[in-house]
Amino acid sequence: MFFKLATAILVISAVIILPNFDGAGAQDATQPLTVETKVRNLSRGENIFQDQINAQPGDRVQIRVRVNAGTAQTGIIVRNGLPARLAFSSGDSGLNNAGGFAAGNMNGGSNQTFTYEAIVTGNEQATIVNTVYVRSNESSERSDSAEIIVTDVAAPAQIQNLVVRNRVMNLTRGETEFQNATSASVGDRLRYEVYIETLGNASQSGVTLRYLIPYGRFVIVSGDPNFILYGLDIASMRPNTSQTVVFEVTLNSGDSDTLNSIARVFSGTVPVKDATATVFVRGGSTFAVKNLVIDAKVMNLSRGEASFKDTTAASAGEKVRFQIKIDALGNAPITNVVLRNPLSSRLSFMGGDLNVTNSSGLGLGTMTGTSKTVMFDAQVGSGVETITNTAIVSGDGVSNASDSAMVTISEVAGTTTAAGQKSVIAVNRSAGQDASKVIARPGDVVAYQFTYRNTSNAAETVRIETDIRDIMELARVSNTGGAVVDNGVIRFPAVSLAPKGEIIQSFEVTVLSASAMGAAQDRIMTVSYGNTSLVQVGASQVAGTSTIQPPRTGASENLVVLLAVLATAGYWFYRRKSRLQLA
Repeated sequence: MFFKLATAILVISAVIILPNFDGAGAQDATQPLTVETKVRNLSRGENIFQDQINAQPGDRVQIRVRVNAGTAQTGIIVRNGLPARLAFSSGDSGLNNAGGFAAGNMNGGSNQTFTYEAIVTGNEQATIVNTVYVRSNESSERSDSAEIIVTDVAAPAQIQNLVVRNRVMNLTRGETEFQNATSASVGDRLRYEVYIETLGNASQSGVTLRYLIPYGRFVIVSGDPNFILYGLDIASMRPNTSQTVVFEVTLNSGDSDTLNSIARVFSGTVPVKDATATVFVRGGSTFAVKNLVIDAKVMNLSRGEASFKDTTAASAGEKVRFQIKIDALGNAPITNVVLRNPLSSRLSFMGGDLNVTNSSGLGLGTMTGTSKTVMFDAQVGSGVETITNTAIVSGDGVSNASDSAMVTISEVAGTTTAAGQKSVIAVNRSAGQDASKVIARPGDVVAYQFTYRNTSNAAETVRIETDIRDIMELARVSNTGGAVVDNGVIRFPAVSLAPKGEIIQSFEVTVLSASAMGAAQDRIMTVSYGNTSLVQVGASQVAGTSTIQPPRTGASENLVVLLAVLATAGYWFYRRKSRLQLA
């Protein structure tokens, strides 16, 4: 039996001829000098070099050039002028020089192999023909080609942004136009207008609008009270569409004050944006009022844009200009006005007022009912993402104000970085619960966890970073998790991530005491990274008050009791059985 099996194996091995997958020996070895060109798509995980492959814009391909000498050759020159649709990335760069690459001398029957990598660029369907030439002192120029068929055209990058406006007018005083701020006395009737708009080229899901108004100072007299209580939730909004909410209130308290109402909007892909409407309450004849308002815009100078806007598109290496306008409202001076604008790691300062990008900011001195405009330029770095550039202005006796302008990197030169999946969750470690479902109290530790998943077929370098200024108004960072916090932005170390790989990084904060929170406009810690996490913060319980919890009843509670009873009965049954066996 063993002899028959061995004979069968021998016969099979004699008739099977394996194909030559890598092309070695494909050309006639008797030729004095030949060249062979093959290619494979690294982004698609191909292992075999071929004469023809498929690719899409952004794919990384590897080209192999093999020079064969049938007889002795001297002064060999190899050249490969890359087609316009291929951008050299790494490897034997000399092949791409105009004069070619000097490969020296070769003995008869020998060969040399060169490899290099390139990026497929552009967005049009095409067949890219890459031709390699070789010559020597003994042989005239020979050539061979490999083809890259660009069949799948990369979809344009999604551009998504939100605009929110929050304005007010005093109807009692005969005002007919909405504005950022107005004055009022007790009994005055005010009309508010909240406007949101989606910008870009893609729909947005989970658009959420919340309105934070000083409770106890206003009585709603017109409009939907549910908007004040619960906000507005929109399942989906198409690009470049808008919604407007109008309501009216009466001022029912005459104490002198500055009342700020905040409209807060965000979606599943756009982080939180705020807009403030201010009412100066006059309680006396000489009441001083003051407030700061900021507006941030951007335009792409490299593409010839002539007007500033909330969002622009850019490619790596292009130059953008930011404009930041600060208005001091009211009749009282605001001292120590400072403008800060920490730059994203994807932006490099190029010109303008450098101090605005430093941690100390740009001092604007004292402002009274005036406005100032600051502009600076930056160069866009590589990486497919939307950069949110946020400017913050502060002053003595007023709340900080901030606004953002966005730059969407839609094309990246020479990279294959993909826009991965991002998410953030918060856990209240002190309560042992999802932080979005429980009120965080002073002293509670809240952990934020960021997740990034590489959805592409290529490795990429990832740095998780996001704005946590809103969190730091109500909590202090107690554990950075290895990150660096600078000007309210947390940045984790860059990590090399394999295709389809995932990275999770986290940090912790401790909620401040009620007195340390100061006059925060709201008690919600907000952070965005892909999605938006909202954590409500409550003060310590006030003496003399109590919270009454109704008794918990229902199927789940009854089941817990039943399981406890069964466990106890089972235990005593086991003890009794053990005694009987021992007896």
